[in-house]
Amino acid sequence: VLNDNQLTYGVAGHHPTQGLDPSWIELAGVHVAVDSLYNRGSDLALRIRQLAFRERCGLEVEQTRGRFSMDSTAIRLTDFSLATAASRLTANMEAGGGLLRMEPQTPLTASLGADLATNDVARLVPALLPAALRNRQIGMELTADGTLEDLRRIDLQITSPDHLWLTVDGRARYPLDPRHLTASARIRGRLRNGAFLLETVPDTALRRRLALPRQIGIDATARIDSQNYVLSSLLRAGQGRREEGRIHIDGRFDARHERYEAAIRADSFPMGSFLPADSLGRLGLALDARGKGFDPYNPATWSRLQLEVAQAEYRSRDFGGVGITAELADQQLQGRIEDRDSALLLSLGLEGRL
Repeated sequence: VLNDNQLTYGVAGHHPTQGLDPSWIELAGVHVAVDSLYNRGSDLALRIRQLAFRERCGLEVEQTRGRFSMDSTAIRLTDFSLATAASRLTANMEAGGGLLRMEPQTPLTASLGADLATNDVARLVPALLPAALRNRQIGMELTADGTLEDLRRIDLQITSPDHLWLTVDGRARYPLDPRHLTASARIRGRLRNGAFLLETVPDTALRRRLALPRQIGIDATARIDSQNYVLSSLLRAGQGRREEGRIHIDGRFDARHERYEAAIRADSFPMGSFLPADSLGRLGLALDARGKGFDPYNPATWSRLQLEVAQAEYRSRDFGGVGITAELADQQLQGRIEDRDSALLLSLGLEGRL
């Protein structure tokens, strides 16, 4: 129903929920200005000079502009922008006419930008954002270029002033076919002064002991190749560069054959920065694991694990020197635990059958 600059759309008998409810839309103060409108058959072109409204959820759009055109050869969205009092979205997109038919060879170029106030997001989806994430700004830039079958370039950057910087650079082939998807990406990021994020964790005894160091950084590469997954990542954490510790993770997983490999290296990682009340210090370890299958009762399942803990500080004492080995093959389990620290000389063997 459109009446007196108000628009209502709803499903009969539906009771609106909090936030933006697609089954019940109420717009007030609707202002629409369009010119250069052209329509002939499937060809369409228009220019949006202004679109403003206030939705029932409280989101108020102050300005919308842009050009849209569509014919048999191309679909274009040019200089599109949408703004509220605190947020702004921009977009430019051009694609071949095969986009609506999802033809794999359809060319596609797109650039999207956003400067979002989290309060606007909360109006749309109140349950999505806890109180700790309100009153913040998030910036995003996304560009993509290629075809629907082969996106040769995908660049994403997400920022939040004084807290977050994250970039993802990648490529994807067959993105619409999960079984044959091939993709790669490099991920780099920094999180600073992120203690407020702990307020998003459920209020438990663990949360009350948790903390976050002043700086956390990540540098990772990831690859997917027809259900084969490869990850290599470096995580850095500390109160400053001089106190920085590292965890390096390498892993491979073959989903079709249930094969996996993993290697984890921790170098003076500051566990006390995450659990300051537990008298923990720095951790240094090397963990290697590999195997096939996840059903321990299947004779074809096998697994090998080796862990060496070189540094494990607790109450200012280093309890490093722990070694653990375990192997499962033909439903036979064997393992050993050793500790060479003078405070706890230990050697324990384990054998069993599943």
